[in-house]
Amino acid sequence: INNSSLSTDNVQFYVKLPGTSGWMDISQNFVYGAIADGNGALINGADDNSNTGGSATADSVHCVTFGSASVADDQYVAIKILANTTWTSYIENLTFQLGASTASAPTEADGLDNIDLDDAAGETAKLSFGASNTVTGYYPVRGLGSMGAVNSNGVYTDNGSTNRGVFKALEVMGGTLNEDVVSDGNNHPADSFKNAFTGSLLLVVNEVTASTLSLANLSSNNNLSSNTGFTVGAVGFSTTADDIPDYTKPYRVGTYSIGTSIQRSGWNHARVLHRIGAADTVTNYVQWVVDPSGSTNNTAVSDGLLAKFSGDPSDYYYQSGIKYFTANSAPTASFAFTGSNFYSNVYYNGADGITFPTTTNCSINNIRVTGSGVTTFNSSVSQASMPNLNNTSGCETTSIEVTGNILYGGGTSIPTGLSLFATNTASVKGLVKHVANFKSNRETSTRNSATFLFHSGAIGSTTANDKEYFNTETYRIVSGNYVDQASVTAGGNTWNPQTIMNNDDAHDDGMVVVNGFLISPLKIGASGDTRSSLNGGSLEAPAGNPNYSTPAGENIRTFYRYLRNPGPTSLNNFSLYVSGNATIVAKQGSVHFGTLGTNNRINIEMKIPGVTAWGDLAIPQGGVNPTADGNGIFNGGNGNLDQDASNGSNVAITIGSLDWLVNDYVVLKVSAHKDWTGSITEITGSY
Repeated sequence: INNSSLSTDNVQFYVKLPGTSGWMDISQNFVYGAIADGNGALINGADDNSNTGGSATADSVHCVTFGSASVADDQYVAIKILANTTWTSYIENLTFQLGASTASAPTEADGLDNIDLDDAAGETAKLSFGASNTVTGYYPVRGLGSMGAVNSNGVYTDNGSTNRGVFKALEVMGGTLNEDVVSDGNNHPADSFKNAFTGSLLLVVNEVTASTLSLANLSSNNNLSSNTGFTVGAVGFSTTADDIPDYTKPYRVGTYSIGTSIQRSGWNHARVLHRIGAADTVTNYVQWVVDPSGSTNNTAVSDGLLAKFSGDPSDYYYQSGIKYFTANSAPTASFAFTGSNFYSNVYYNGADGITFPTTTNCSINNIRVTGSGVTTFNSSVSQASMPNLNNTSGCETTSIEVTGNILYGGGTSIPTGLSLFATNTASVKGLVKHVANFKSNRETSTRNSATFLFHSGAIGSTTANDKEYFNTETYRIVSGNYVDQASVTAGGNTWNPQTIMNNDDAHDDGMVVVNGFLISPLKIGASGDTRSSLNGGSLEAPAGNPNYSTPAGENIRTFYRYLRNPGPTSLNNFSLYVSGNATIVAKQGSVHFGTLGTNNRINIEMKIPGVTAWGDLAIPQGGVNPTADGNGIFNGGNGNLDQDASNGSNVAITIGSLDWLVNDYVVLKVSAHKDWTGSITEITGSY
């Protein structure tokens, strides 16, 4: 059975649906729409076809079709077999089956009721335009379908499917027809729609029909003009499990495209209609926003200004007339800068629109944002979202003023000329964000504070009887001669740590006690200057601090404190342990004498008021009671004094036949030149 010229070996076999088709050849493949005489009727690829292209010596099965036409109940199909008179073969029997498939009827594709928007460059952002704030040339977002209107300060969201957010420039948009349809085996592929050979597709953009494509074409085609229109694939037909197509169930897949010339600034929307006669099947809307100003990268911030730190004076720590910041005094400063062009014509949506990415040795505990076009923001936070526009005319062009409150958190910081302690500064930098991939985020310069004076003292191991570790000044007393025991603890002689040591009083020749060290006042701060930069100094320090760089009074600086004999007996021999970077020298004479100056030398004297004069720890006692100033009280003999206190110097002391009575006081006096380069960390009595 074939369509070759008739001979002794072949026949031609035709079928016809009277009133509908011509005589169609069962040996030739059917083409949809071709049902005239001589056109093929064979369903190519049908599972039940056998021996369709050659000899029928065995059974031959031809699955045939008239396309979308049907054989009605009680109606007929005609067949015609043509053979030459010389034909030498025969046909034994013919069998008919209506219809061609033994499987269930196929399922047709869905109607065209869905599209998506494939462009992935949109961003989620807050809008600066809308019903409450008209921006010339920008169409407000009124919302369609499942999305409501979005006003200024509202969030326009990219949902990854039908709403692709905000775009910074016009670009060709597009998507897939019936994107929500999944593949269904032989029935239809993914993204297909039914009635694909009937009616027309209409692309409606911003309520205007932008393109129309007739579907009366079996082939793949497009009608794109200036990137606007449709591209569709060839018509396919839903097919049974045994590959018999149902030509009443045509489907296609396709895409749509929207060129830039029919889009506008602000809100855009589109949908597709499948129009068959007077009936329309409509899809959902896709929507997007275009902000052409987003491609103008004009955001900017100022360098920023870090103010000087201040704290609560009621919680300052005082030592040797110097005020120190403490944790309780909470030293704070402000860091202020301006930002411009962050609101035209969309703005950043996240909670971190305003941050401080650099906060070295400090933290942000409050942010204030003001501007002519925004609602003032002021809150105890470390980062902030962009404040809402106040919807006044032109508010989208506003600049903002950002002020962060900076809390110091670097801990102890004590600058000295001896490098005894850690010192800290604070650093801060501000950042304002714009919508991702639009205008640039902008950072200020990093601003650095001056060096801090930050310290909180505690008495530690220091005691009234026998230990001085220079933690506090609890047992310190002012300069004086102390002629009797009562004068030692008299109120007027108590050391006041708040009294500045250059005020022409008994504190004026004092040395500085700080955090476990006794040092020259010229070694604290900046060569003795502990003033805030607000007061002409160079430090981050409380206001009103002293400048010891030009100390009043004596060149020789002193430290006085008392020790009490705890008993149980009177003493005339005991020892003092001295530790630090110091050399103990005598004030006079030839033994152990040394001149005080720009060195680490010190004099140490001791007096029992009412009993002895000032005795020198570096001069041997020599059997003479210390009843005159300058007498020696060293009990080790000539040459035996360990003058170097770097590893601790244990000085044996004797007051001869005199007695230090129980509960009485001795007064220690340590002297050094104002240019002293040394320090003492401990004086301990051993009784």
